[in-house]
Parts: sequence; structure tokens; C-alpha cells
Amino acid sequence: MNWFKKQIGALMLATSKVEENTLSQGGETLSNESMKHQRHNQGSLMDDLKQGVITQEVENLRWRMYKMLGAAESNSKTYEVMGYDENDNPIIKESTRLDNSSILNKVKLSDEYNYNLELLVFNNPITNSVLDSIDDIDTKRELPINIERDFIPKFYIENYVKKLHVRRIDENNKLLELFISKYSDEYDKKTNLLISEIKKSINNKLSNIFEVDKINFITYKSIGCSDFNGFEYKVNSIDSLIEFDGYYIIKYKCEVIKEREYLLEKYRLEELDEKYNNKEKR
Repeated sequence: MNWFKKQIGALMLATSKVEENTLSQGGETLSNESMKHQRHNQGSLMDDLKQGVITQEVENLRWRMYKMLGAAESNSKTYEVMGYDENDNPIIKESTRLDNSSILNKVKLSDEYNYNLELLVFNNPITNSVLDSIDDIDTKRELPINIERDFIPKFYIENYVKKLHVRRIDENNKLLELFISKYSDEYDKKTNLLISEIKKSINNKLSNIFEVDKINFITYKSIGCSDFNGFEYKVNSIDSLIEFDGYYIIKYKCEVIKEREYLLEKYRLEELDEKYNNKEKR
């Protein structure tokens, strides 16, 4: 399932680059100028994916993958291969998946506010190329959580956020909590400087690195919402900056711009859905 989700994310990024290029003024193809010779596999589905060509087959494949992923996530059961019997048949362990509300209720909160936890987002990087994903090559990666501001800060705190909590104040207002580890990263010396800046802000005036205008993200393996839903919030004020349970937490009072906007809806193919409903052969 992790491999399958990785392909989904990579395919989204690959096809989005084609659409962006199509609308650009230059209108160039994604192929290199030196590769204009006839390819022996030209016209195949794999070649179309590599070249960034959106054909009907590519669109069908994309929606099939999205549909299968949605079906897998909606299943209330989980299955794990525990071993194999004497006939080499897998021994399957079936268990009931905990619903999101049950998991969120077990999350320890950092204060006594009467704000229920609605969503937990992990800021784990995702590879940005379908070819990189197929070849299992780690190159440039993007983080789900994005912050908008009108200046260049000393530190981009979104690059150090481990997770984010969305807590309900009321229907239109939420408390967003950004979690940054209080322990330095031995592979990133900048974390020492960031931690020093945070400590100064706790004891004195807040640093401007915490001044942000908007926070937006796309859910991926999040708790409280299915994958590929878009959220965006306008930051009204900083509520507090505290140390809790191994993290520094920056809390923002925010106004809702959008929530649970399913980003894959634009790729829906009604004709393909109809075939699935009728259980037609592929």
C-alpha cells in the first residue's frame, strides 16, 4: 500500500507538469530537443508517462489508481501476511481498522483549551517525479505543509515542522499547532541555530520567523481525513509558543479559507465510473 500511494503521488506531480507546460506561453514539450528521433516504444502507455503525454489511456490509468486507493482507504479491515502454510499459501491476519475519531481521542494535547483535535498532519517529504519513484531514486522532495509570508525569514520553519494539529475553535476558526523537535539534527547544523532562536523567543520577544500570513497543506497519510484533500487557513494571530513533550509548539489562531477540498475530483471520469458500477470487463 505504501508503494501504491507513492506511485499515486508521483503520478499527480508528473501529470500536473504536463498541464502547466500546456498552458505556458512557450508551449514546449517535456522531451529533450536531442531526443526527437523515433522511439521504438512510442505510443505505449509507459512511453506516454515518461514523455509527459496525457492520452486517454493515461487518464484512465490515473483515475483507476485514484479509485482503487479510495476503495482501499474506505475498507474498515486491515490485512497482514503472518507467514505461509505447508502449501505455500499465505496466512492472513485480519483486524479492524481504528476509525479516525478513536485515534485522535488518544492524542495527548498540550493545554487545557476546550478545542477538539480534528486533524493530525505529518510533514513527511514526498518525491516529486514519477521516474524517480519508479527507479526508487531519492532526489528533490516536497513537504505537504506550506507557509505563505510577505518577507524572506531567517528560517523557513515549515522545513522543520514534524507534524501539525488542527483544533476546532468554532466552524470558521481553528487553532493550528506546528510541532518542531526540541532536539538538534546532527545532519543539519541549522537546527542548532533554529533551536537557539526559539529559546530566545520563549523567554523574550517573539522572533519574526513566526510571522506568517497563511498555512496550507495537502493530506497524505494524515489522521482525520483521507489523502489528497486540500486545506488553507489565514493566520490572524500567534496564540503562544511553548515547550511540550519533546517539541516546541507554535500555536496560531486561524480563519478557515478552505477545508477538505478533494483535489482528485477534477480527474474523475464518469464513463469509467459507469463501467465500474456495471462491472464491465476492462
